[in-house]
Amino acid sequence: MKRITALLASVVLALPPLVGAPGTAEATTHPYHAFCPGGLPSIGELTTRMTESLRLDSTGHRPLRGCVANPIQFLAAFRQGDPESEHLGDFAQMLRFLREDVERFEVDHSIEYYSSCVRGHSREADDVFMQCQPQRIAAGVQVFRDRITGRIVVKLDCVNPGLSPVAPPPCAFVVFRTTADDDVVNVGAMAATDITPQEEAACPIGVQGPLQNGAFTERAYRPLDQVRDEDCDFAAVASALQMRVHSRGCLRVTPGWYSVRVPVRFAHDASLRLVLCKTEHDGTTSCGMGVEPPEYHAQRDRKEVAIVWNSEAEARASSVRTNLWFRFEDCPQ
Repeated sequence: MKRITALLASVVLALPPLVGAPGTAEATTHPYHAFCPGGLPSIGELTTRMTESLRLDSTGHRPLRGCVANPIQFLAAFRQGDPESEHLGDFAQMLRFLREDVERFEVDHSIEYYSSCVRGHSREADDVFMQCQPQRIAAGVQVFRDRITGRIVVKLDCVNPGLSPVAPPPCAFVVFRTTADDDVVNVGAMAATDITPQEEAACPIGVQGPLQNGAFTERAYRPLDQVRDEDCDFAAVASALQMRVHSRGCLRVTPGWYSVRVPVRFAHDASLRLVLCKTEHDGTTSCGMGVEPPEYHAQRDRKEVAIVWNSEAEARASSVRTNLWFRFEDCPQ
């Protein structure tokens, strides 16, 4: 039992790489720098230090006092973060923009934002990176936006220009583990409301596995409707749930982990449901297990993941509270 518990703990810790796609934030693995690591108290102080730097070096290569970045890099980041602005043509326009075109703005503190940073390799514009480590903005941090375009242009705790909200992941994932050869797992995506073409394009419903080690990859998912190792019929399930069968698949499995990818709305909307059941090699069939929104849990990379365990003992040994395991008696009504 100790070995099983340790295995399950390691699997829970490994969930982000199990279901994740390659990351997009380059700066997560590089020691990049805030524009002004200590922050500044006001936009006025930013323009004062910008003016001071340009007076000492009109080419814009001198970093602002107390900062890592110079006017060239500030201008490059403001341009990339606010591409619709017509007031960022040169240093003089940038200073006027900061004095006249920005206003205090209250951001949504529950979501993460990318901002720019500098790599520290040179003093030129190409040293700016626009998608550094995403993070939530703490209450009380001064944030300013372009009052004309609405773009968020700078936050003063680190004075990084060009803020943009991190788009939520388009997919959620249901993972399950099998321990025997020749079992059959039926997977049905049920819907009481329409799954839009946009949702399907962003996240085609698919399955992959088995996986013993490593990570699931985006390219390895097979369309669920094309996985028909056995006949499977979800008509009775659809009738009981008062939903229709959107797609279904039937997998003859071998030991290992499997992942089912669905649009992220499955993790938040009870009108969509992924249903799984397992038939063992002796013909015994489990209850149908519907994965409801509370069973999905956000991972460190913000992906929503639910786990269907192989047995109640595995589920109880996991660090995540769940009622999802393949049951062969006392089926939920």
